[in-house]
Amino acid sequence: MDPVFGRYGSDPHPYDPLLNGLLAGPPYERAVARNVRHDGRVSPERERLFDLSFEDRRSGQDLLDALSAYKKRNRRLRQPDFHHPEINGENFRTGRTDGGDEIHKDVLLARVLELSGLGTVVEDHGRAGRPEFRTFRDFAGGPPEEFDAWLDREIERQTPDVFMTALLESINESRRRRPFHPSWVTYWDRMEPYLREPAHRWLEAVGIHRETEGRWVAILRYVVRDAGKLVRPTVLEAGPAPEHFPTPTRSLAGHPMDLGQPEWDEELLPELLHRQIDHDPESHWRQPGSYLARTERATSGELKRQRREHLRRLQNLYADDVVDWQPI
Repeated sequence: MDPVFGRYGSDPHPYDPLLNGLLAGPPYERAVARNVRHDGRVSPERERLFDLSFEDRRSGQDLLDALSAYKKRNRRLRQPDFHHPEINGENFRTGRTDGGDEIHKDVLLARVLELSGLGTVVEDHGRAGRPEFRTFRDFAGGPPEEFDAWLDREIERQTPDVFMTALLESINESRRRRPFHPSWVTYWDRMEPYLREPAHRWLEAVGIHRETEGRWVAILRYVVRDAGKLVRPTVLEAGPAPEHFPTPTRSLAGHPMDLGQPEWDEELLPELLHRQIDHDPESHWRQPGSYLARTERATSGELKRQRREHLRRLQNLYADDVVDWQPI
């Protein structure tokens, strides 16, 4: 009997036929199926909540669609499911009901913010009259490449400082009307060495897969106190993303899968998440170093190789029994 969400039952699980179908499919489907089978951080309470929203169960694709829909629904909730202690408290690293916070509130966090994914924010505020974004309305709704080209022109024309100030202020305003959860973060001191490398490494290091170059990326820095509750991620937050890779339940954080070619003994970055918060342009972006750059190459690669190498790094950290816990 194979597990589902890291748990073994005496009877076949209703998801077994769907997962077995995905395991017979292409690499990305197999990866997501493995994630669902072996992510023991999804509590029984969250599994039941996910199950209630999962109606159509005819194929593996239905399971992928359900994961995507669940993730999308939680993006817009004022109180997303991962933030409820009753169903996800075991994954809290701060804000615990027993007061046993595991991370000091002055620890610095790093967030990788991909500007190229913020077209809706720019469009909404351009239509509302934000002067820095007024030219975007001329081709709103076009292909992503057009937005990247617009960013190229406007960041150079306005200067990075002016543009980033307008963008962060607009994100803050949008959050009040349409929150977008979660924000994925790592520790600043662990991310800082990557900031001396080209921008594509910023994305690779935190497991962000992009098929094209020319993506604009910024790095934000803030303290745990600003972030509020920090939570260990699960497959339910990642959705049907094959680049996600669960970590053992005893680990203190998740670990993003580095999409580059790291050494097998290179230390894994920690990975946590929190609800969307306001970002102050001065303290969160300018003071850390005004990090903003354009990627000059894609962050893709062979998924099976990337997962195999990540598994080897997990074994190095958590011992060889990880092989049995999360097979490729």
